[in-house]
Amino acid sequence: MLKQRIITAVILAPIVVAAILLVPATGFNLIALAIFTLAAWEWADLSGFSSVYRIVYALLFIGFCIAPYQLALSIWEYALWFAMAVWLCALIWVIRFPASIQWWGGRLQRAILGLAILIPAWLAMVYLKQAREGGMLVLMLLLIIWGADIGAYFSGRAWGKVKLAPLVSPGKTWAGALGGLASATLICWCVASFSGLMNPGLLWHWGGFGLLALITAAVSILGDLTVSMVKRHRGVKDSGNLLPGHGGLLDRIDSLVAGLPLYCLLVVKLGLS
Repeated sequence: MLKQRIITAVILAPIVVAAILLVPATGFNLIALAIFTLAAWEWADLSGFSSVYRIVYALLFIGFCIAPYQLALSIWEYALWFAMAVWLCALIWVIRFPASIQWWGGRLQRAILGLAILIPAWLAMVYLKQAREGGMLVLMLLLIIWGADIGAYFSGRAWGKVKLAPLVSPGKTWAGALGGLASATLICWCVASFSGLMNPGLLWHWGGFGLLALITAAVSILGDLTVSMVKRHRGVKDSGNLLPGHGGLLDRIDSLVAGLPLYCLLVVKLGLS
């Protein structure tokens, strides 16, 4: 399993980086839409729908994404703030699991939840890519999330004793979470400095990008826990089998989906782009 995970990651990572940095915004947006549509297809299964309804769900997702794409930027911002409210609810549900199932456990509730987190995430990706330093901003987001994941893995194995959310994801620990936050912050500072996004001579830049990394990494952990919670309720280990050794596509981008809206808002509000 580990060998398959490494091989898949080695193959996909250069492709993802090349798409982020080299593909023009329009083409990149379509690629992102295709990826998120596959994630919606998997979420439909987690919601308890059969294949025909999964197709309908994926088409609905595409329609809801394309519609606001033509609207003003202010509407996009409202969508991102709405996503923040959804993730706040998700935090409460994760903390109160399994008692919280009554609020989100039905098929329709899960289906709505999927649209409520996937659509704003795609819109945030579209906005970031079209920014002046769009490619680097998207790449830095991925490196923050990947760094948090890797840091959490190693620190959790070394020092992890106290479980973070044992009823949702027994493997996650507080030591892993703190290690992930630390590694994400260091990576963000390095990438921002070498890419020119951050001016190392400005103290507030260090604070701004550090805050960006910490909050984004924290929310990315919540995204992982939320999808794990839904999978546990559905009674499955993975969201699908699209990626050998990694399970489903949603298993790989759950942290990204959670981190995108808040990362995008912080980049704008903190004046980091």
